[in-house]
Amino acid sequence: MTTATPRPGRPRRSAAALAAERRRVAREALRLFAQDGVAATSADDVARAAGVSVRTFWRLFPRKEDAVRPLLEDGVVALAADVRARGLAGLLGAATPARPEPGPSDAASDAEPIRTLVRLTRTEPAVRGVWLDVHDGAESVLADALAASRGEAVPGLGTRTTAAVANAALRVAVEEWAWQETGTESGAPAASLARRVDEALRLAADALGRRADETPEAAPGSPAD
Repeated sequence: MTTATPRPGRPRRSAAALAAERRRVAREALRLFAQDGVAATSADDVARAAGVSVRTFWRLFPRKEDAVRPLLEDGVVALAADVRARGLAGLLGAATPARPEPGPSDAASDAEPIRTLVRLTRTEPAVRGVWLDVHDGAESVLADALAASRGEAVPGLGTRTTAAVANAALRVAVEEWAWQETGTESGAPAASLARRVDEALRLAADALGRRADETPEAAPGSPAD
Protein backbone atom coordinates (compact mmCIF):
# COMPACT_ATOMS: atom_id res chain seq x y z
CA MET A 1 0.00 0.00 0.00
CA THR A 2 1.41 3.30 -1.06
CA THR A 3 0.93 6.55 0.77
CA ALA A 4 -0.18 9.48 -1.31
CA THR A 5 2.24 12.34 -1.31
CA PRO A 6 0.47 15.52 -0.17
CA ARG A 7 0.28 18.14 -2.87
CA PRO A 8 2.06 21.34 -1.99
CA GLY A 9 -0.33 24.15 -1.23
CA ARG A 10 -0.15 27.69 -2.46
CA PRO A 11 2.93 29.29 -0.93
CA ARG A 12 2.12 31.83 1.73
CA ARG A 13 3.01 35.36 0.74
CA SER A 14 5.25 37.46 2.91
CA ALA A 15 3.84 40.29 5.00
CA ALA A 16 5.61 42.77 2.74
CA ALA A 17 4.05 41.28 -0.40
CA LEU A 18 0.60 41.29 1.19
CA ALA A 19 1.00 44.91 2.29
CA ALA A 20 2.11 45.89 -1.21
CA GLU A 21 -0.98 44.27 -2.72
CA ARG A 22 -3.23 46.01 -0.21
CA ARG A 23 -1.69 49.36 -1.16
CA ARG A 24 -2.09 48.65 -4.87
CA VAL A 25 -5.77 47.79 -4.44
CA ALA A 26 -6.19 50.81 -2.16
CA ARG A 27 -4.93 53.18 -4.87
CA GLU A 28 -7.46 51.79 -7.35
CA ALA A 29 -10.21 52.07 -4.75
CA LEU A 30 -9.25 55.69 -4.09
CA ARG A 31 -9.31 56.49 -7.81
CA LEU A 32 -12.77 54.98 -8.25
CA PHE A 33 -14.17 56.45 -5.03
CA ALA A 34 -13.00 59.91 -6.09
CA GLN A 35 -14.29 59.44 -9.62
CA ASP A 36 -17.67 57.78 -9.01
CA GLY A 37 -18.33 57.97 -5.27
CA VAL A 38 -18.29 55.19 -2.69
CA ALA A 39 -21.92 54.17 -3.11
CA ALA A 40 -21.60 53.84 -6.90
CA THR A 41 -18.39 51.80 -6.67
CA SER A 42 -18.68 48.09 -5.94
CA ALA A 43 -16.08 45.69 -4.61
CA ASP A 44 -16.23 44.03 -8.04
CA ASP A 45 -15.30 47.38 -9.65
CA VAL A 46 -12.28 47.82 -7.40
CA ALA A 47 -11.15 44.22 -7.81
CA ARG A 48 -11.44 44.44 -11.59
CA ALA A 49 -9.48 47.70 -11.73
CA ALA A 50 -6.76 46.27 -9.46
CA GLY A 51 -6.53 43.00 -11.39
CA VAL A 52 -7.52 40.74 -8.49
CA SER A 53 -10.48 38.45 -7.90
CA VAL A 54 -13.42 39.57 -5.79
CA ARG A 55 -12.57 36.71 -3.43
CA THR A 56 -9.09 38.16 -3.00
CA PHE A 57 -10.57 41.61 -2.38
CA TRP A 58 -12.69 40.29 0.50
CA ARG A 59 -9.70 38.46 1.93
CA LEU A 60 -7.81 41.75 1.99
CA PHE A 61 -10.61 43.99 3.31
CA PRO A 62 -13.63 43.25 5.54
CA ARG A 63 -15.68 46.14 4.10
CA LYS A 64 -15.63 48.00 0.80
CA GLU A 65 -14.70 51.34 2.35
CA ASP A 66 -11.80 49.70 4.19
CA ALA A 67 -10.06 49.38 0.83
CA VAL A 68 -8.61 52.88 1.36
CA ARG A 69 -7.43 52.13 4.91
CA PRO A 70 -3.83 51.21 3.92
CA LEU A 71 -3.25 54.67 2.45
CA LEU A 72 -4.62 56.39 5.54
CA GLU A 73 -2.62 54.12 7.85
CA ASP A 74 0.58 54.80 5.91
CA GLY A 75 0.01 58.55 6.15
CA VAL A 76 -0.81 58.54 9.86
CA VAL A 77 2.06 56.17 10.72
CA ALA A 78 4.50 58.38 8.82
CA LEU A 79 3.30 61.49 10.63
CA ALA A 80 3.36 59.76 14.01
CA ALA A 81 6.89 58.44 13.42
CA ASP A 82 8.03 61.90 12.38
CA VAL A 83 6.58 63.50 15.50
CA ARG A 84 8.21 60.83 17.71
CA ALA A 85 11.58 61.29 16.02
CA ARG A 86 11.43 65.07 16.28
CA GLY A 87 10.46 65.23 19.92
CA LEU A 88 6.92 64.38 20.92
CA ALA A 89 8.24 64.30 24.49
CA GLY A 90 8.98 68.00 24.08
CA LEU A 91 5.50 68.85 22.89
CA LEU A 92 4.92 71.04 25.95
CA GLY A 93 7.20 73.67 24.53
CA ALA A 94 10.65 72.24 23.87
CA ALA A 95 12.03 73.07 20.45
CA THR A 96 12.20 70.29 17.87
CA PRO A 97 14.99 69.97 15.33
CA ALA A 98 14.37 71.12 11.80
CA ARG A 99 13.86 68.45 9.19
CA PRO A 100 14.94 68.53 5.55
CA GLU A 101 12.40 69.66 3.00
CA PRO A 102 11.00 66.67 1.06
CA GLY A 103 11.74 66.58 -2.65
CA PRO A 104 9.26 66.56 -5.54
CA SER A 105 9.25 62.76 -5.69
CA ASP A 106 8.06 62.60 -2.09
CA ALA A 107 5.21 64.95 -2.87
CA ALA A 108 4.13 63.05 -5.95
CA SER A 109 4.23 59.57 -4.39
CA ASP A 110 2.96 60.27 -0.88
CA ALA A 111 1.16 63.55 -0.43
CA GLU A 112 -1.34 63.73 -3.28
CA PRO A 113 -3.14 60.42 -2.60
CA ILE A 114 -3.57 61.50 1.02
CA ARG A 115 -4.92 64.88 -0.09
CA THR A 116 -7.46 63.23 -2.40
CA LEU A 117 -8.47 60.75 0.26
CA VAL A 118 -8.91 63.29 3.06
CA ARG A 119 -10.97 65.48 0.75
CA LEU A 120 -13.34 62.54 0.33
CA THR A 121 -13.99 62.56 4.08
CA ARG A 122 -16.04 65.73 3.61
CA THR A 123 -18.55 64.08 1.29
CA GLU A 124 -18.26 60.36 2.04
CA PRO A 125 -19.31 59.40 5.60
CA ALA A 126 -17.94 55.86 5.19
CA VAL A 127 -14.47 57.18 4.33
CA ARG A 128 -14.74 59.69 7.18
CA GLY A 129 -15.42 56.81 9.54
CA VAL A 130 -12.30 54.96 8.39
CA TRP A 131 -10.23 58.17 8.71
CA LEU A 132 -11.35 58.74 12.30
CA ASP A 133 -10.87 55.08 13.20
CA VAL A 134 -7.30 55.13 11.90
CA HIS A 135 -6.56 58.24 13.95
CA ASP A 136 -8.07 56.65 17.03
CA GLY A 137 -5.51 53.88 16.70
CA ALA A 138 -2.70 56.39 16.17
CA GLU A 139 -3.43 57.97 19.55
CA SER A 140 -2.35 54.88 21.47
CA VAL A 141 0.83 54.66 19.36
CA LEU A 142 1.72 58.23 20.32
CA ALA A 143 0.82 57.63 23.97
CA ASP A 144 3.06 54.56 24.17
CA ALA A 145 5.97 56.40 22.55
CA LEU A 146 5.59 59.34 24.90
CA ALA A 147 5.30 57.04 27.94
CA ALA A 148 8.53 55.28 26.97
CA SER A 149 10.34 58.61 26.66
CA ARG A 150 9.11 59.58 30.13
CA GLY A 151 10.03 56.25 31.75
CA GLU A 152 6.41 55.28 32.40
CA ALA A 153 5.46 51.60 32.37
CA VAL A 154 2.03 52.53 31.06
CA PRO A 155 0.78 55.92 29.83
CA GLY A 156 -0.59 58.01 32.67
CA LEU A 157 -3.33 60.63 32.51
CA GLY A 158 -0.97 63.45 31.59
CA THR A 159 0.74 61.38 28.91
CA ARG A 160 -2.54 60.21 27.40
CA THR A 161 -3.88 63.76 27.39
CA THR A 162 -0.76 65.06 25.67
CA ALA A 163 -0.94 62.27 23.08
CA ALA A 164 -4.63 62.96 22.47
CA VAL A 165 -3.97 66.66 21.88
CA ALA A 166 -1.03 65.86 19.59
CA ASN A 167 -3.11 63.34 17.66
CA ALA A 168 -5.97 65.80 17.22
CA ALA A 169 -3.49 68.46 16.07
CA LEU A 170 -2.13 66.06 13.46
CA ARG A 171 -5.62 65.24 12.17
CA VAL A 172 -6.67 68.87 11.94
CA ALA A 173 -3.41 69.83 10.24
CA VAL A 174 -3.85 67.19 7.53
CA GLU A 175 -7.49 68.16 7.00
CA GLU A 176 -6.71 71.86 6.75
CA TRP A 177 -3.93 71.12 4.26
CA ALA A 178 -6.07 68.76 2.19
CA TRP A 179 -9.05 71.10 2.04
CA GLN A 180 -7.13 74.18 0.91
CA GLU A 181 -7.21 75.09 -2.76
CA THR A 182 -4.55 73.33 -4.80
CA GLY A 183 -2.00 75.80 -6.10
CA THR A 184 -2.24 78.18 -3.13
CA GLU A 185 0.45 76.36 -1.13
CA SER A 186 4.08 77.40 -1.13
CA GLY A 187 6.45 74.67 -2.32
CA ALA A 188 5.83 70.98 -2.86
CA PRO A 189 2.67 69.42 -1.37
CA ALA A 190 4.63 67.30 1.09
CA ALA A 191 6.61 70.33 2.27
CA SER A 192 3.39 72.32 2.65
CA LEU A 193 1.88 69.49 4.71
CA ALA A 194 5.00 69.38 6.92
CA ARG A 195 4.73 73.11 7.63
CA ARG A 196 1.03 72.79 8.48
CA VAL A 197 1.76 69.93 10.89
CA ASP A 198 4.51 71.95 12.57
CA GLU A 199 2.17 74.91 12.97
CA ALA A 200 -0.60 72.77 14.47
CA LEU A 201 1.81 71.12 16.93
CA ARG A 202 3.11 74.53 18.03
CA LEU A 203 -0.45 75.63 18.72
CA ALA A 204 -1.06 72.41 20.66
CA ALA A 205 2.11 73.00 22.66
CA ASP A 206 0.97 76.52 23.50
CA ALA A 207 -2.41 75.21 24.67
CA LEU A 208 -0.90 72.45 26.80
CA GLY A 209 1.76 74.75 28.25
CA ARG A 210 -0.61 77.33 29.67
CA ARG A 211 -0.63 77.62 33.42
CA ALA A 212 -3.68 76.05 35.01
CA ASP A 213 -4.05 78.97 37.41
CA GLU A 214 -4.19 81.62 34.68
CA THR A 215 -7.35 83.68 34.88
CA PRO A 216 -9.28 83.40 31.60
CA GLU A 217 -10.68 86.52 30.06
CA ALA A 218 -14.27 87.18 30.99
CA ALA A 219 -16.71 86.03 28.32
CA PRO A 220 -18.94 88.69 26.76
CA GLY A 221 -21.97 89.25 28.93
CA SER A 222 -20.49 87.66 32.02
CA PRO A 223 -21.08 89.47 35.29
CA ALA A 224 -18.34 91.85 36.42
CA ASP A 225 -16.49 91.29 39.68
